[in-house]
Amino acid sequence: RQVIVVGWGEGLEEAAAFDLGEFTLDLPDRVPLSPGVPLRVRLQEHLSASETGAFLEELEAFFHFVRSRYDRGGPLAGEALDAILTNATRDEEGIFHLFDLEWHAKGGVPASWWILRNVFACLEMRGSPMVAIPRGSALYQALCTRLDVTPDLDADLAREVKLMCAARDCAPDLLED
Repeated sequence: RQVIVVGWGEGLEEAAAFDLGEFTLDLPDRVPLSPGVPLRVRLQEHLSASETGAFLEELEAFFHFVRSRYDRGGPLAGEALDAILTNATRDEEGIFHLFDLEWHAKGGVPASWWILRNVFACLEMRGSPMVAIPRGSALYQALCTRLDVTPDLDADLAREVKLMCAARDCAPDLLED
């Protein structure tokens, strides 16, 4: 089984870049093909087969791939912001490929925030629920523990709100209570 994924930028007449405060959005004029099976599909297959261990192992392997590519000795490089499971494929040799990496965080991406962004993507998946990890917060904690990353859920949620507001042109303080 081989699936080819094409990124968002296809069809744009020219590249575009936008400075959005703490973030940048770079839309290329062309996006290379990303060979392999979408990582989201692979993970959903693990869930459908009730293979929680395989699900976590594949996510862990993906984290190590992203960390090796974007590690800067502190937060991951800002380009890692969009290097999440919905923007990745894995080929027959087990090599991960990334696409749609338009969003960048100017201050870098703490590993715990990267984990949270992937947890959000997992929450949208179909398949059998993970009995051992029934909630998003539990998955976040389990992944942080498994990947030896210090969790910082409140700060990570605040970062995600800022990104959502940058993407939707709203003020983050509108979401505070």
